[in-house]
Amino acid sequence: MLIISPVGPHLLVWYSYTDYGAYKGMNECIYLGGGGLIEINDGDICPVIVISDRRDMD
Repeated sequence: MLIISPVGPHLLVWYSYTDYGAYKGMNECIYLGGGGLIEINDGDICPVIVISDRRDMD
């Protein structure tokens, strides 16, 4: 039996942004983890690696 924890690292695989000249406003950040792809919108940043709980996404 394979059990994958819902809490774990997720790697940034895609993002989009709007360029406002002096800074970039992140529109969406797509991450790949043990449970598949998730979208996290966390303001103006898209860290390369995040620790996320998939149970909070439901």
